[in-house]
Amino acid sequence: ETNGELIFADSNKFIETPEENEVDYWAHRIDNLKKEHHIINKIIGIEYDKQIEKTNEVFEPPPVITHERIQKIKPCFDWRTKPLVCSNAVQAFTKCVASCRVDK
Repeated sequence: ETNGELIFADSNKFIETPEENEVDYWAHRIDNLKKEHHIINKIIGIEYDKQIEKTNEVFEPPPVITHERIQKIKPCFDWRTKPLVCSNAVQAFTKCVASCRVDK
């Protein structure tokens, strides 16, 4: 009769009980899953880095805001204290802002 303990064989070798075989199986299985998880994480990290590089190639970094650029746009924003009552003034304002954005 066994109660989950090791049984001694006639040759003084340990015989594992079925419960120990199951524990070893699951321990081995968990180790393999951990290794696979590590490999998957490594692949995801590599792919993430590749996509970051591609994104940086596609999109330019935002332009540096300099004092000169601020001075170009400032006249456009000086108008904001006054109401724009006609479409010509609105269009002129839009063109002023757009021209300052396009200049690099």
